[in-house]
Amino acid sequence: MNFNPLRNGWFFPVHETPIHATVTRNGAKMDVIVPHKKALVAADSGEIVGVVGDGYNPQRTGASRLCCRRAGANPRL
Repeated sequence: MNFNPLRNGWFFPVHETPIHATVTRNGAKMDVIVPHKKALVAADSGEIVGVVGDGYNPQRTGASRLCCRRAGANPRL
């Protein structure tokens, strides 16, 4: 994820959304959903902040935040 100084640190709410692509097959264009991938979109700005696989679980960031706090990292976490 990219750090955005307008957000409150590195941890911020995200939404998951499917990734769509337009492909051409036998001369016909089709919109398809990219399998096994999803985009993470910042809830505050609508900016795509990452592309991850199906196994990504944004709930794990809570544990990461706690670990960083206990390690004495940036107090904005």
